[in-house]
Amino acid sequence: MQLDFLESLLTNNSILLHQTATNWETAVQIVFKPLLATKAISEEYIDNVIKKTKTLGPYYIIAPKLAMPHTRPEEGALKNAFSLVSLTEPVLFADNQPVSLLIGFCAVDAETHLSLALPQIVAIFENPVVIEQIIQANSSTEVMNIIKKINYMKYVK
Repeated sequence: MQLDFLESLLTNNSILLHQTATNWETAVQIVFKPLLATKAISEEYIDNVIKKTKTLGPYYIIAPKLAMPHTRPEEGALKNAFSLVSLTEPVLFADNQPVSLLIGFCAVDAETHLSLALPQIVAIFENPVVIEQIIQANSSTEVMNIIKKINYMKYVK
């Protein structure tokens, strides 16, 4: 099963820029809105991410300013998909880490999560400059152009 970050963002029309969230729960709901609309996830998926965050803490903050909310495939993932949301103001998670950029992610199996999704995310966001450029971007096209310049498949085997 294939999963391409850019293709998924295009297919799901799932780039939302300069969104307003009053807290981390709202930010999580916003990042999954496009994936819910395209039936990549069920409502249960969002509920499970929020429940797990309350129990385990924000296990998906993967870099300064960057979170990748997700949960297990059997908890409401219906298709493999990504979404991307930038916030006008950072939200604080339980550990007081400010997050301005969220990558919503769902996979129908653990293999896709580990061997396809995470390697692409690492390749794109390993450079803090890229995170900042995407936070500052004013259009979906601008975000796509930033990502196109990166060999984001370099860690996919």
